[in-house]
Amino acid sequence: MRGDIKQRVRTLLAQNDLAGIGPLAVSHRSVLSYLTALTYDADPEIAGRAITAFGEAAGALSDRDAEFVRGHLRRLFWLLNDESGGIGWRAAEAIGEIIRARPERFVEFIPNLVWLLDMETEDAPRFRTSILRGILRVAEVADLSGRADLVAFLEALTAAPDPEQRELAGLCLRRLLSGAMVASESLDSDRRT
Repeated sequence: MRGDIKQRVRTLLAQNDLAGIGPLAVSHRSVLSYLTALTYDADPEIAGRAITAFGEAAGALSDRDAEFVRGHLRRLFWLLNDESGGIGWRAAEAIGEIIRARPERFVEFIPNLVWLLDMETEDAPRFRTSILRGILRVAEVADLSGRADLVAFLEALTAAPDPEQRELAGLCLRRLLSGAMVASESLDSDRRT
C-alpha cells in the first residue's frame, strides 16, 4: 500500500498534476513524507515539483489536521540541524511553500524561517539559496517589511559572492518594499475616508 501511494505521488509530479496532490494528502498523510524524500530526486523537475506540491498537500491537509502539518514543519526545521543526522538541502523551500499555502495558520513559523539566515557560518552557504527561496515565497503572501532583522540579512546578501543568492536577496528586498508600499497606501486611503 505504501509503495502504491509513493508511486502515485511521483506519477502526479511527473504529470505536473499538483492539484491531485492535495486530495491525496488528505486521505494519506504520508504524502508529506514522500514529498520530503522526493526533494532529493535525481530528476530536478520532480524535485522542484515536490517542493511546490508541499503547498498543495499541506494546505489541503491542514484544513483537516493543522497540528499534523505543524509537526511536519518542525521535522523540516529539524532536517536543517546538524543533530538530525540528515541534510535537508531544500527543507527551507518546503517550509516556505507550506507557510505560503496557509500563512494565517502557520504564521508562528515565519520567524524561524528568517532566523535560518543566521545559521552558523560554515553551514550557511549550502543552505542559503533554499532559505532565500522559502522567504521569497512567504513574502508573496505575508508582509515581512517590519522585520528589521530580515532586511539587514537581505541587504548584506546583496553583496554575497554567489550570484543566485545576490539575485534572490534582491528579489526578497523588492518584495518586502512593495509589501510595505501596499500597506502604506492602504493606511493613507483609510485616513482619507
